[in-house]
Amino acid sequence: MEKLSEDGRGVYELLRADLAVDLDKRFRDQGADLLKAMEKLISTNTSTLDGLLSSRVDGVRDELLMEIEQIRGEPLKGSTPPQEDPSPSRVAGNGRGGGPTDSLSFDNDYRGKAHNTYVPPPVRGARESNFSFRPSLGRESSSYDAADSFAFGARLELPRFDGANPRLWQTRCEDQFKLWCTPAHRWISLATAQFEGAAACWLESMQRRQPQAEKELSHDWTLMRSGNHGVPTTIEWLNDVLPSGSRVGIDPFLFSSDAAEELKTAISDKNHELILIRDFNLVDEIWGESRPAPPKEPTRVHAIKYAGVDVASKLSFVRSQLDENGCDTVVISMLDEVAWLLNMRGSDVPHSPVFYSYLTVEMSTATLFVDSNKVSEEVLEHLKKAGVKLKSYEAILSDVERLAEKGAKLWLDSSSVNAAIVSVFRSGCDRYMGKRGKTGRQIGKEASSDDPTTKKHGVQNMELNGLYKASPVTLAKSVKNEAEIRGMKNSHLRDAAALAEFWCWIEEEVRNNVALTEVQVAENLLEFRRKQDGFIETSFDTISGYGANGAIIHYRPTPDSCSSVGSDNLFLLDSGAQYVDGTTDITRTVHFGEPSPRQKECFTRVLQGHIALDQAVFPERTPGFVLDVLARSSLWKIGLDYRHGTGHGVGAALNVHEGPQSISYRYGNLTALQKGMIVSNEPGYYEDNSFGIRIENLLLVKEVNLANSFGGISYLGFEKLTFVPIQ
Repeated sequence: MEKLSEDGRGVYELLRADLAVDLDKRFRDQGADLLKAMEKLISTNTSTLDGLLSSRVDGVRDELLMEIEQIRGEPLKGSTPPQEDPSPSRVAGNGRGGGPTDSLSFDNDYRGKAHNTYVPPPVRGARESNFSFRPSLGRESSSYDAADSFAFGARLELPRFDGANPRLWQTRCEDQFKLWCTPAHRWISLATAQFEGAAACWLESMQRRQPQAEKELSHDWTLMRSGNHGVPTTIEWLNDVLPSGSRVGIDPFLFSSDAAEELKTAISDKNHELILIRDFNLVDEIWGESRPAPPKEPTRVHAIKYAGVDVASKLSFVRSQLDENGCDTVVISMLDEVAWLLNMRGSDVPHSPVFYSYLTVEMSTATLFVDSNKVSEEVLEHLKKAGVKLKSYEAILSDVERLAEKGAKLWLDSSSVNAAIVSVFRSGCDRYMGKRGKTGRQIGKEASSDDPTTKKHGVQNMELNGLYKASPVTLAKSVKNEAEIRGMKNSHLRDAAALAEFWCWIEEEVRNNVALTEVQVAENLLEFRRKQDGFIETSFDTISGYGANGAIIHYRPTPDSCSSVGSDNLFLLDSGAQYVDGTTDITRTVHFGEPSPRQKECFTRVLQGHIALDQAVFPERTPGFVLDVLARSSLWKIGLDYRHGTGHGVGAALNVHEGPQSISYRYGNLTALQKGMIVSNEPGYYEDNSFGIRIENLLLVKEVNLANSFGGISYLGFEKLTFVPIQ
């Protein structure tokens, strides 16, 4: 630089600054002027340049010539394509900073022919850029937003976010944005790009649902995009908007006890009070007579040949747990737990064979709270035989209150039992203690660090006669007996027959260019399943996604917006069925034509992960999250992943999703996989706006006989329940 004349330094500084700020803009508006200035400089100051400027400016001159040629659509007079120059000053990586990753670089094609990258040294007083910028050619608009220029000089180092410590993460992001003068309109897109794990799954779910909400909400509503920059959470909004000392009302039947306690604690920071409104719901009042009537479909007995264990034996197990934990009564509120415990099924909830009810089990009796109109004579006789009494659905609160007032020690799973029941129980305990003049005592043991079922739900209230712990039914239901396993295998065989017929049909239809929408495909699959013995209904809404729709993890096609299925892209079909003896869930991804190399590679790696988990052998007491890496490892090797769990529990002729077991990157679930549990194996990969891939089978956890038994422990593996071929 010291060898340049004053004019030369000025032109050089101007050129370097312009390139760093917005090369594309300067190429359009000032490229010709800069070119003339350099030509004049070179012709009048050749003695002072001494080769230094020519070794660098010539490269920029060639870049400008190419850019102007592209813009004009014709060669400039006297311009020539740049030639490869092995001199150190013209080779990528030899500029100051050590290479393209530490310096501003330009990498264009000239008529399809690659040429070397020019790396100018940094301007004095300017930051070195960490961006590699490829100028865009032929942009229609020459409009320029100065606020966007930050991208060419900033070195943003945003922290990753997995859902933990959101306030700290937000503060660190804002510090980076302010440090590098990032335009506010870019904050959200840059920040959400750092989401990973559970946070990424949540974001994807919100992004799928919000466009639909925007379409359906009237102008009377304000859509709060939870999680976006500047949008408060529900609790933050309440604390910001309400004056100190306000009263916040909720319907306690719609909040679990844990959720209500969390809300109560959070708003108490602003001296707000949480009010449980049990007598009416404001939405129901507005809904009025147009609200649909509660379901009235009858319940049915789940035959012993499918259930495997009679009701009396199951109740005996629960009572042994009550005795062991020093309790008199347990309140069961999870619908699938009630159905499993009483060997009953219903149809109050779409896709799940359950019915609205509560159940209390005491040491000598049990009471089912249900609409009596749903109970047939056969079901009534079935319950009487097991010593189960009937009461109206609405009587649950008065019964819990009665138990509390006589000093009964209740077992409550506060993660599922609603806040109304817990509130009534605590009020009854207060009255009981008031009459006795005693202080309520803690029962049960504190949560053990080795027991995942009690770690979260250990005793929480030290004054009342209640044990707040995971339901004793949850784990028992997840471990299938021989009859349940047999029913699951048989139902999967019939389901496989239906799917084999379906795939033959659709392949022929596509080959013959028959127009089929995603909805029509799902409807035809349902018809094939209906032909099978014991079919009841689907186990969830069928996910029928062609092309880009397959990249939406929980996509549901609708007649007015679905795509047609063809032979030019991948087709993802995730479906399942409820049979009288079992529940199925299966996903296949196929291509009716010739997939691209990219699709082949992604499909192969998803399949490799699927096989790796299928063939896994692991020691007993292994939590599911430990195995999750097996399904992802092949994708990780090329920098890919998927934003959902790998496996969920499945009920036997019950809910298609059940706990407590899972196979997921969410390592908080420490539930060990046990012999007799059923889980799904469903790795995938989703390329936005392009295609989706998922391969899913159901697996039965079984004991594996090995030549060795290190430490004297058992080893477990999987047995496939799904019998449908993979393309």
